[in-house]
Amino acid sequence: MWKIITVLSGAKVNLHFDTIQDAEFGLHAFGGSTIKLQFNRFYLNYVGVFADGGSINQIAPMLGNRFYTNGSFLPTYTGQTNSPGAYGYCGVLVKNAVFSVGALTSSAPNYFYDLYNGIIGINSDLTATKANIHDLITIRSRLQPARKFSNADGDGIFTNNSTLTALSNTISVTNGAITDYQGKSLIAYDNNISNTVSGIYCAFPKIECYMDKNQITNYYLYGIGVSAPQSKIALMITRTDTFSSSTSSSLSGGSTAIYLENVVASNLAQVQGNKMILDPYANGIILKNCQNIGLQENSGTYNGITTRNGIGLYTSFSNVVYGNRIADTVSTPRTQGNAFFFNDSRANKVCCNYSSGTRSGFHFVNTSTMRHLLRTNQINHHRIGLECDTSTNIDFQFNAGNRWTGNYTNYSSAHFGSQTDIFNSRFHVANCTTQGWPKDPIFPTQNCNPIGPLNND
Repeated sequence: MWKIITVLSGAKVNLHFDTIQDAEFGLHAFGGSTIKLQFNRFYLNYVGVFADGGSINQIAPMLGNRFYTNGSFLPTYTGQTNSPGAYGYCGVLVKNAVFSVGALTSSAPNYFYDLYNGIIGINSDLTATKANIHDLITIRSRLQPARKFSNADGDGIFTNNSTLTALSNTISVTNGAITDYQGKSLIAYDNNISNTVSGIYCAFPKIECYMDKNQITNYYLYGIGVSAPQSKIALMITRTDTFSSSTSSSLSGGSTAIYLENVVASNLAQVQGNKMILDPYANGIILKNCQNIGLQENSGTYNGITTRNGIGLYTSFSNVVYGNRIADTVSTPRTQGNAFFFNDSRANKVCCNYSSGTRSGFHFVNTSTMRHLLRTNQINHHRIGLECDTSTNIDFQFNAGNRWTGNYTNYSSAHFGSQTDIFNSRFHVANCTTQGWPKDPIFPTQNCNPIGPLNND
């Protein structure tokens, strides 16, 4: 292999329909240089293009280039420290620089395939637009459900301590499609992602994560994930369609369409208008140790037997769960799964949601004083419509307006705790209407009395 083409500050390079092959770094452009890269072939290089140190003047969009390494590398030169192994490390590497790959107005995408990674940004301001990234090597040889996100490892687009804007990219067969580690800002819009371990993942973000109108199909672990922000962040996940992969059955917790962990939003986070098609082993939306998250008008439909949770909150406080629809279209409720599940979570506002088809509609466990507001929810066909486990109370509910509109195999409402827990979970109702009071059987047996002390839904 040979070393490099270097473009220093003040220098200019125009590559058009050229082939750059067998280099450690095909093109190394420093800040202050001027480049134009269109319709080139970067083949069998350790790195195709390396943008390094400052703002690089791109006099025209980077378009129509191909980065791939599906052949045999030449022997390394004497002293070469970066050995490609079987495949190139990445197509484009950006370090400490401002750089763009692609353009929205172009019909000539840049292609990345048969590489370890597609595009990597470190300490940079990176924009990736209309890239076509597919068949990265890592996922071909192994799936990594327990991967660490601190290093690029089979990622379509990977950034570390950077600002990333990812627009209208097509990414498939990767370990991670878009992975942002310790990022300052992530904007991911209108990306089409398929056959991946994780679709879009923000690990340890610093300021903001905005994800809108993405399509994510056949994800193995996460459709979208955000974990462990370094402080309160601005968060938006909207209008994204996800379709989980049946291979998630091999994971103990299943796959998850939208996964948030240790997230505290600076303002009410907007997780809204997302559509989830869920395989039998997939969760819809999971919050773990989260606060100030708004789950609004999301829909989850199960594609087969249900075993997980449509929306699940674990040790999560002061969130809003509003206007969501979780349904399995079967006429006989499943034997497993919960539409809405709350484990050791408190002070959440749960309003105007719809549930049907899972074992339980609304299931509360493992806490003594939840202080939820449970209002105007429609509880359709289930084995148990509303379920409270032992040592659980959800606080008093006054004229809550919840409706029981389905058939219930076991109980329309059941509380398996002590009489004290039942008393502290009681509902006060204005009248004993057909839908406003749960149908028999109720456990333990309750009679509707609008002024009685134990009106427990």
